[in-house]
Amino acid sequence: MLIRSTHARNLLRDVLLAELLPRQPLLAFINVVTAVLFALGFSDAAPTPVLAAWLGYMVLSQAIRLLCWRRYAMGKPSGDAAACLIAISGAAGIGWGVIGPLFDSIGSPAQRMLVPFFLAGMVAGAVANLAGDLPVLYAFLVPALLPYAVHLAVTGEPVAHTMALTILAYAVGLSAVAYQVHRSLRRSAQLHLENAVLVSDLQRARARLEQLVERRGAELDAVMETVPVAVWLAHDPEAQRITSSRQAAEMMRLEPRTAEAFTAPQGEWPGHIRVFREDQEVLAKDMPLRRAARGETVQGEELRVVFENGAFFDML
Repeated sequence: MLIRSTHARNLLRDVLLAELLPRQPLLAFINVVTAVLFALGFSDAAPTPVLAAWLGYMVLSQAIRLLCWRRYAMGKPSGDAAACLIAISGAAGIGWGVIGPLFDSIGSPAQRMLVPFFLAGMVAGAVANLAGDLPVLYAFLVPALLPYAVHLAVTGEPVAHTMALTILAYAVGLSAVAYQVHRSLRRSAQLHLENAVLVSDLQRARARLEQLVERRGAELDAVMETVPVAVWLAHDPEAQRITSSRQAAEMMRLEPRTAEAFTAPQGEWPGHIRVFREDQEVLAKDMPLRRAARGETVQGEELRVVFENGAFFDML
């Protein structure tokens, strides 16, 4: 089964978004903690207003991420969930993307190495967490890496040009990995939806079958109650459970709709009747219905049912 219709594709994306949205508090925590660590690394080198403004922007963007998650968690309509995630992902990507132009030329060589180190880690983490929806992922990846690559490309140093090309190659490689991860997640979600549809179909089929059995059972009860002849029905191959029509129960002088005469324990008849075949008494276990249920061919057999008061009747 392939999911190809527009409605089905939208449903598939909703499933992937439903997996992505609950992660937003954790992603907000990771972004804020990582931003604080980065700011600490440049606290003695970067201008305090610039560093404070950047850190404030990162905290604000993650607060908006939490608001988006809270809207979803409270059961509000999530039709705009994808747009919300793209926006907050892009905002976070811009925040990380500006650290290259802002801080690459500040501080010691060890401090400047923090820029590619943090960018590589954040983008790799985004692939692991956002690959369920590629627009959300690219909204983070592109603004996070492209400004740093452009910043390096416009400098005059050949090594910086090489680093810019390396960043672009890294972005292309991560995009390819993200696409493969997305395909795997999409296939898993598609199988989940198909299994849900199959389970739903089976449940509906079971409900229809139960209704049919109930209706047929009611019809059989009506027939057994009104049919003007003696009828016995075996409910299992060993004829351990047998029910009778009202007419049959009255013939055996039993309560209506009981099968006592044919389910007596130890293969015996109830005390008020005895059954004979050609002057030979027949045990309940040897009645024709039970013998037929065991596979024996029974035809034209005449039995005499004798009651305790001496009355009797013959049946064929």
